[in-house]
Amino acid sequence: MSKNDDQKENDKFYSELDQDKIHGSCCTCQSLALLFIFILIIASIGSFFLYKQITSIKVSPLNFNSKISFNDFTNRLNAIKLDNSGIADVTLSESDFDVLMSEGINVQNFILKDIQTNIAPEGMQITGTLVKPLSSKVVVSLDPVVVSGKIKFEIKKIQAGKLDIPKFMLPKIESSLNKSMDVKLSLIYQKINIEEIVLAERELILKGKLKNGSN
Repeated sequence: MSKNDDQKENDKFYSELDQDKIHGSCCTCQSLALLFIFILIIASIGSFFLYKQITSIKVSPLNFNSKISFNDFTNRLNAIKLDNSGIADVTLSESDFDVLMSEGINVQNFILKDIQTNIAPEGMQITGTLVKPLSSKVVVSLDPVVVSGKIKFEIKKIQAGKLDIPKFMLPKIESSLNKSMDVKLSLIYQKINIEEIVLAERELILKGKLKNGSN
């Protein structure tokens, strides 16, 4: 075989090799593009599904209770009567709690408005409209407990649509709620040291003893 023939064979080999590389490169680019499109479609479907789950209303909205003004509420607390033994019962209705929580709950990216309260012997819930980070119906399940002579609310779970808010967010929301309620219920705490909480139908009863000098 002459040198020219050898050169032609080499040129043909490298030409075919270059074609194979170009073809392989095109296949790789096409595969990456298809993979990217597939991931984008899955992400879009996942985001839409998550949005529908959060914004869907799983529970029926509660009926609004007849509202009272905050001044009416504070006047009633100022008129608390105590018996000779220093024992007092303070009854707070669902409407009272609607007034107490009328400012809503605002914690960083969690803003809850239009709160309604539902009290039953088996537990307590507040229902509201989540306005941030997105709009949704929210149900907060609470356990009222006595801590250091005051009522504190332990949040068991927060449900947005059909999904539960992550548990790591609950302590900050719980802390904000309790700070607000401490201020709103300060008139009770000035007079009474709370010892017991009784959940009844549509009302919560605080039982406690008169503080010294509170007559």
